[in-house]
Amino acid sequence: MPVIQPKDDKRYGEILHELCYRIGGTFHAREERTLIVSREQLKALQNAGLVNTNGEQRVTARAKKRK
Repeated sequence: MPVIQPKDDKRYGEILHELCYRIGGTFHAREERTLIVSREQLKALQNAGLVNTNGEQRVTARAKKRK
């Protein structure tokens, strides 16, 4: 499952609103504004313009372990 890490609080709130009220489904909220979503939810967030398509805000689990 893709992991999203928004850079600021406003964007985090907008993403949560989209997930809860428009996209639906289940997602996991972790510490430090980290969201784990499904691939369909990620595509919907990309189409809404809330997550960059070039992977700038996307963090993989492997990259998180390296930190």
